[in-house]
Amino acid sequence: MNWEALGALGEIIGAVAVIATLYYLSQQIKMNSEEITKSRDAQRAQSTYSTNEMWIKVWQPLMQDSELAELYLKAINGGQLDHVEAFRFCVYINTFLAMAEAVYNQIKADTSFSELNEVQKLFELISPYINKLLDTDVGRTWLSDEAPHLFTPEFLEDLHASRPKN
Repeated sequence: MNWEALGALGEIIGAVAVIATLYYLSQQIKMNSEEITKSRDAQRAQSTYSTNEMWIKVWQPLMQDSELAELYLKAINGGQLDHVEAFRFCVYINTFLAMAEAVYNQIKADTSFSELNEVQKLFELISPYINKLLDTDVGRTWLSDEAPHLFTPEFLEDLHASRPKN
C-alpha cells in the first residue's frame, strides 16, 4: 500500500468519524429536546396545581368564615362598611388580586396551562369577580390608593384595560 492509498484511507476513516460524531450529536439534541418538553409539561402541571390552590385559598375563607361571607355580600351589594369591615374587605381584594397577578406572571413566563395561556383569557375569566370587588366604594378607593403600591404597573395597566369603561 502506498502513501496515497493510506492518505485516502485516512480521509475515509476521518469522514466516517465525522458522520458518527454528527449522528451522536443529533441523538443528544433529540434527547435534550425530549427532556425539555417533559420539563415544560411538568412545569405546566405544577402551574395548574398551584393555580387551583390559589383559587381555593381565595374562596375558602368565605366558605369557612360566615362573618367574612356576610361582609363580602354586604360590600358587593352596596352596604356601608365601618373601618374594620372596609379593612377586611380590602385585604380580601388584595388577596384576590395577588392570586390574579401570580397567574398573570405565569402566563407572561409561558408556564401557565394551555387553557389559560393568554392574559386576555385570564381577565375574561376573573372579570366578573374583580368587577364585583372593585365596583364597590371601598374597592374603587383601594384600587386608586393602595393597589399602585402593591402590584406591578404592567399588571395594573392590563387590569384597568380589562375593566368596563364608565
